[in-house]
Amino acid sequence: MLVGIDPGKATGIAVWFGEALHPWTGEYDEDGVYRFLDATCGLIESAQVEFFTISQRTVKTAVDYHALHLIGSIKYAAHRCGYSVSFTNPADVKGKFPDAALRKAGLWHKSDHVRDATRHLLVPLIAQGLFDPKRLLL
Repeated sequence: MLVGIDPGKATGIAVWFGEALHPWTGEYDEDGVYRFLDATCGLIESAQVEFFTISQRTVKTAVDYHALHLIGSIKYAAHRCGYSVSFTNPADVKGKFPDAALRKAGLWHKSDHVRDATRHLLVPLIAQGLFDPKRLLL
């Protein structure tokens, strides 16, 4: 099972199991993320997480400490449960996998956070040959 995670106050989690998104794919609050990480310990092979940094822009708008806390929790869960964690920048995946491409591939979700998590998840799926990127072509 591979997961993509968009951490924040509302966290998007996209779960790939077999050849499709698993019903665990959804939007979670902070406690829900902790429960998800505990429940899936031993099932997750790898997690692709949105890389969050405090920048001039985030300082001006609002620093989301939820994202930073959850990234630490995800890294600890990976250590405890034995899976790898990789990070991707939000701008990189949003440009590669726009909403229209997700819709075409049958990966669109009503939640912005879940769509972002799906974008992060697509990076390892395509790299490992588990998802045909031609399905995303517009």
